[in-house]
Amino acid sequence: MKQPTSFSLASLLLVLFAPSSVFAATTFYLTKIYYHPGADHEAICKMDYGPSAIVADFGVDLATLSETELQQTFSALGIEATKNEYYYFVTFNLDHGPAGAPDEAYFFEYNAGPAPAFFGKLDNYHGINVGLTDKYGRILCKVEASTNRRLRDVNTEEEQQENSEGDKAEAKSEEEDTIAGKLRRKLSWGW
Repeated sequence: MKQPTSFSLASLLLVLFAPSSVFAATTFYLTKIYYHPGADHEAICKMDYGPSAIVADFGVDLATLSETELQQTFSALGIEATKNEYYYFVTFNLDHGPAGAPDEAYFFEYNAGPAPAFFGKLDNYHGINVGLTDKYGRILCKVEASTNRRLRDVNTEEEQQENSEGDKAEAKSEEEDTIAGKLRRKLSWGW
C-alpha cells in the first residue's frame, strides 16, 4: 500500500485559512493508521485529535466545500485521486454504516471523476465517490474551531507575551542583583 505523502506548510495554511466561513472553522485530520470498518471511528477520532473531534460527514462537511476547497484539503492531507485503492471512512447522512452490517462502513474515495463500474456508489461530488466497504481504511476526522477557543488562544498569546516581557525584566533584575551582590562581597572582603 502507498504510504501517506507529506504536505507543505503552505498547503496546510491554505486549508486552515480558506475563505469559506464553514471551511475556515473546520480542521480536517486523517488517521495515520488503517482501521477496520467495524471499529469505533468516533472514539478513534477523539483519542487521536481531542474530545471535540468527530468523524467527518460526506453531506455536512465534504459536499458543502467548493471544488477548490476540496482540492486544497486533499492536497494538505495527502489524498490523491485513485481507483479502488484507498478508503477514507466518513459518515453518510450522519450515519456510520447500515444497521445490521457491523463490518461495513461508509467511505469515500477521491476518483477525480466517475467511480469505477463495480464501485456501488451512494453519491458523488466533485470526484468524491461514497460507498460501503468491508475493507480497512483511514478515518477522516474533523475538529470545529469555536469562537471562544479562538479568543482564549488570543488571550493566552497576549498573556504569554506579557509574561515573557516580565520574565526578561525579572531576569535582568536578578542579574543586576547578582553583579551587585558579587561587588558588595568583594568590597566587604576588602578587595
